[in-house]
Amino acid sequence: MSDNTDKYRNKVEFTVGRTYKPSTDESRLWDEGDICVGFNRGNAFKGISFVERPDAIKVNSDESLVVAKIFEEIVRDSRVGPYDKNSNSGFWRILVARESKITKQLLLSVVITKGQEMPEVVRKTLIAKLGSGTKVGSQGFEIVSLTLIKSSDLSGGYKEQDEMEILSGKDSYEEILCGLKFNVSPFAFF
Repeated sequence: MSDNTDKYRNKVEFTVGRTYKPSTDESRLWDEGDICVGFNRGNAFKGISFVERPDAIKVNSDESLVVAKIFEEIVRDSRVGPYDKNSNSGFWRILVARESKITKQLLLSVVITKGQEMPEVVRKTLIAKLGSGTKVGSQGFEIVSLTLIKSSDLSGGYKEQDEMEILSGKDSYEEILCGLKFNVSPFAFF
């Protein structure tokens, strides 16, 4: 049993959305804030749904937070909007970051809305900044896989049957448990 209670997650699903911003219009509870890659928050009963920055969550690794910040800049600079499940519109949905503390490998999956094409300049930027061979963090982690998952799920999520495209690297990362090697893919339950 590990005593590690911080930064232990080997898989993080970051939602792409907007931060909360109190409305100046009395007819609305809130306005859309800045682009954010983080975690869902809000109050469904009041119709408030937003994404909050992930920095304060203690179980996320430093590497996953670095990747989320880089991805957030790519999304913001792309000028392509995040998915909104209330209106079933938008492009960017989720960033999945998987890692091995032993092999120091990272697998990244970007989930987008099926039927919409990623602009070529955005695709090139994504590969240049988060492609295979990119070093992340101070512990020597390396991205070995960057995939694109195309989803039409109304919840904004994704499933194993969704189309997957390898943008850079291979379709898995390597994990070692009890001396055994495993290749972990984007859809693996691991």
